Amino acid sequence: MRWKLSCIPLESGRIDLLTHAFARWTLFSSGRRAEGIAALKNLEQAAPNFVGTHMVLARAYLVESFDQEFLREAATSARLRARTRTIAQIDAAGRRLSEGGSHGHVGTSEFGRRGGLASG
Repeated sequence: MRWKLSCIPLESGRIDLLTHAFARWTLFSSGRRAEGIAALKNLEQAAPNFVGTHMVLARAYLVESFDQEFLREAATSARLRARTRTIAQIDAAGRRLSEGGSHGHVGTSEFGRRGGLASG
């Protein structure tokens, strides 16, 4: 079955946007990873201040071990929620990564293990 996400009208309400984000996550988690990420990025462009999309996109990047992209989306999510402590943790992880951190290091950090996207 082909998903036709572009046919679903995009509403500005939080619940509608969350539904769209999770529909795109389902696409990603069903094995259509690149298509799911592309759909999440499109949703992010349509509603840049909706934190849910950034959280789901960050999780997809974490699964794919795209550390820089994960950090960017996690930081955006934390900023939108004004989570100062989480922002500091993400910034520290970014510095460690830029100083030669190994691939996948971010996902094994305290932030990634504890599900920092949700617990902030």
